[in-house]
Amino acid sequence: MSKRKLFNGNYIKCLTGLDLVRYRDFMKLCGGIDPCETNLKDCVFDEKLMPQVNLIHIMDHLVNTTRSSTMDKMRNYNSSDAYRFLVVDGWVKSILLKKTPNNHILCLGRVKHSFQVDAPDNMQWALVKKNGEILSGLCTYTSCTSKACSWLPPHLKDVPYSRIKDVDYETPATKRKKLMRELEEEEAEDDPTSTVLPARSRHSVECSAESLAMFFEKLNVIHPSASVFRYCEGRAPQRVDIPSLNLLNKNNCDLSLSELRNKSADIFRSVYKITVPQQIKVEEITRGQSSSKAWFVVRKGRVGGSTVHTVMTTDINNPSITSVHAVCDPLRPQKKTHWMVQGSLNEPKARKEYVEFMKNRHFNFSIQECGAKIPVEYPFSIASTDGEIQCDCCGKGILEIKCPKDPNDDEDKVPSAHYDQIQHYLLCLGPDYKYADYMVWHEHGPTRKRVFPDHVRQQEILEENVNFTADKLPPQNFWEDTFFI
Repeated sequence: MSKRKLFNGNYIKCLTGLDLVRYRDFMKLCGGIDPCETNLKDCVFDEKLMPQVNLIHIMDHLVNTTRSSTMDKMRNYNSSDAYRFLVVDGWVKSILLKKTPNNHILCLGRVKHSFQVDAPDNMQWALVKKNGEILSGLCTYTSCTSKACSWLPPHLKDVPYSRIKDVDYETPATKRKKLMRELEEEEAEDDPTSTVLPARSRHSVECSAESLAMFFEKLNVIHPSASVFRYCEGRAPQRVDIPSLNLLNKNNCDLSLSELRNKSADIFRSVYKITVPQQIKVEEITRGQSSSKAWFVVRKGRVGGSTVHTVMTTDINNPSITSVHAVCDPLRPQKKTHWMVQGSLNEPKARKEYVEFMKNRHFNFSIQECGAKIPVEYPFSIASTDGEIQCDCCGKGILEIKCPKDPNDDEDKVPSAHYDQIQHYLLCLGPDYKYADYMVWHEHGPTRKRVFPDHVRQQEILEENVNFTADKLPPQNFWEDTFFI
């Protein structure tokens, strides 16, 4: 009697628990026989027994059939090229077929692993109907997506902290250029006729304690929860709460307009508050104005000089979206025109000419840069002038510089938008500031005009600011937030 040659003998003896239960369910589908105990001499390779399996049957079995393991094992089998890769190129070593008692086809195969050619053959079987429908199958090798990662652990477990100035951010290309430059300089030292210029030496600049303290104060406004404060003990300055408004409270979306307006009155009284220490701190950290993100943060929800004319001209019953965005979202990206950019570049020239002009005509004239100032009496307003000026003959005042596209033909006329802006500044800064110098700079020549407080217009501005912040903003679904300074 010849010795039986089994497909994968004793496989069932290796199974326990749920794996054994599932395998016995497979055996029931096969008519009670164990596919792994199949005698290979009872199997043949007959094209007549070959089931009509195509990609649709494989996809249906992998995706739609409920299985205990992941469905990702054969996800690479996704094109008609699989037959060429697996069969023609020799990944599948042999296929044998056997008809089961319930007239299904048992397909037995020895398959090489697609990414481990030297590994032992995988013993795979599949139970298929004659029409190609796949009933079940088993592979003795677990795919790489089902195995736990087993690569070697890294030698470096913890990465030590380094100071930013000690970290080398140079790319390999930059290092190569730097090395080539050094070689050229060495050659130039030996050759007096060389035109190679020496490279500029890089050296670290020590930061003063005052500059570092100001940096942390500004960072505390923009990102109060920055992780650097956890590692720099004593660097985080004392926090001062500055209430502001923020957009899009979804809880208010279902309220009616009257309910929103009733709620807005409470928000107006509770949010718009500021103390003198808060006012001083805000002015200190925003002296960079538009170059500082803190300047935009404190302007949020407050009427400023650049938005006061829009607030004055918008319809109180139907405010424009532009005016709402301008007041409540100063961080919103704005497209700058060519002349706006040129105006920003020309402003230092205008300031220099103004200072030279005033020093020759006023005794002890001085100008000081200032940040945003929020008046304690009107915390819904904010003022950011181009400078605070003072002299012995005229007292304290403010400076407002404009660099428009066209020259100022009428020196005695101030455009309404600029006039409202100046009166808004004088209202916010208080009675100590007696005047405002309005300077228009142009290449054809600058013009200067002194503007004095207009109490009638200031009262109109104050009323509109109150109406806008108390009645128009909260119905736009705003909610209270707190920024730390």
